Amino acid sequence: MQRKHQTPFRLLLFLAGWLGAGLAIIHAAPARAGERIRVAITWKKAPLVLKGGPFTVSDGSSEVAVETNPLSVTVEGRQLHLNWEQGKASVQSGARVATRGAPIKIEGAPYAGDVVLHAEDRTKILVVNDLDLEDYLVGIVNHEVSSKWPIEAVKAQVVASRSYALFRKKRPKDSRYDLVATVMDQVYRGTSRADEAAEQAVRETAGLVITTGGDVVEAYYHSCCGGQTESSQAVWGRPESSLQGVPCGFDTDCPNTYWETGISAREIERAFGLKGLADVVVEDTSGSGRVQRLRLQTESGSRAVSGKVFREKMGFNRIRSTNFKVVGQGGSFKFMGSGSGHGVGLCQWGARGMAQAGHPFDEILKRYYTNVEITRAY
Repeated sequence: MQRKHQTPFRLLLFLAGWLGAGLAIIHAAPARAGERIRVAITWKKAPLVLKGGPFTVSDGSSEVAVETNPLSVTVEGRQLHLNWEQGKASVQSGARVATRGAPIKIEGAPYAGDVVLHAEDRTKILVVNDLDLEDYLVGIVNHEVSSKWPIEAVKAQVVASRSYALFRKKRPKDSRYDLVATVMDQVYRGTSRADEAAEQAVRETAGLVITTGGDVVEAYYHSCCGGQTESSQAVWGRPESSLQGVPCGFDTDCPNTYWETGISAREIERAFGLKGLADVVVEDTSGSGRVQRLRLQTESGSRAVSGKVFREKMGFNRIRSTNFKVVGQGGSFKFMGSGSGHGVGLCQWGARGMAQAGHPFDEILKRYYTNVEITRAY
């Protein structure tokens, strides 16, 4: 990143002589070669505490070595202060923090690669993990599925996750990162739950991605489909040849194959700013039976709501999918559904079932993603 001026010479001398307090100007180690990904892992209220040093902190104009451990980072304007109580060492927003091979620990979780720190406002720091894509995938496995599942199912998940990450890298969500470490993209907590089986699945599919017409697909996936996956057109209004609804039939072991939950009229009223809710009526469903549109009927009128928005408002862990029916029960409503997630792309429990039945990972992927090939990206 650019700075308006170089670090003053007096400050350089001050930092160079500050070895006793654990800080010094040094040369950065060369970055590891390979496909990399930038993952926004947290928006942390200052002070941010990093463990696992010694650290190198660089903002493009100067580099500071921090020998003390942990490293505490606070914010003032666009500046990040390093171990401020020990002295006045500062770097600009966008500074990169690296270690000498050891993972950086944030809130107890170890992260491979580097972290890049952005001053979000006067109190918050955006923490972005910049790391090798294959290391990122190892960290994903046990947060998205289980490495104890049949290895072919785990490999299918890894190839889908690699494809999704590379698709997002070409279309980053923000100039500072490619994707986020939550269910909004892919769940990632560093290497806190990495194991040999996860590493094996990544190693044995190294560089493989799902493509259509030579382009990497936006490889969405979900927990279980309840017997039939959904098209991207039905969920997001975006037709994709690789994301069509297909029959599954392999996800019967999913704990959410069938579910039901009760929600009071008062909860629905609060969520949508209504009064006097009298009924919840399913008005339209997709070809797979998922709710496209609901009508919330009140004493004074009604409001149409998409199934997707209704699920978001009520909570993904309560309305586990839009594949549901609803019946009224006095002042409350019972929702009875099947499957978990948006239903598009790979059905994770279906992949597990297919692997148990002896199908290899490429066959699994070609069942759930239509008109695709498995190719090597690097």
